[in-house]
Amino acid sequence: MSQPSPPFEASIAHRQAAAVLLRERTVWPVHEDGVPDSPTYPHFVLWGAPDNAFEERMRGSGGEAVTIMQVTVVALTVDDVLGGYSRARRALHRRRPSIPGRRCGDITAEDTTVRPVVNPADRTPDGRQIYTLPLIFTVHTNPIRGDNNDG
Repeated sequence: MSQPSPPFEASIAHRQAAAVLLRERTVWPVHEDGVPDSPTYPHFVLWGAPDNAFEERMRGSGGEAVTIMQVTVVALTVDDVLGGYSRARRALHRRRPSIPGRRCGDITAEDTTVRPVVNPADRTPDGRQIYTLPLIFTVHTNPIRGDNNDG
């Protein structure tokens, strides 16, 4: 007897699809929801978030989902963090992720005027400063209807 398929978890699928785009379109390591004990620099940290219903209907949700996420660009120089921000934005903005059973809209990245941040408490093992810069973006998807995939 086959196991029922697990329910669709938009927040997880959206994060994973964004991570695929970052990995395919940049040369930097991508860490999802945290950093390993000994990271290499530079790198991206992709932070997931709970999804929200994109559209509520009178008869309930139609399965639409929106997730607002953050890519934190992490580097050892201001130039690397600024360049990494541009790479991440190009990798995600107006790109359409691929999620089985879902119709995906273009990812949208928010424009920002935030400057690179240095937290004095965050340092590499050899004592170097670490610069960070956040990129906020949105992924939205709808279930593909019909053909036994009403999902």
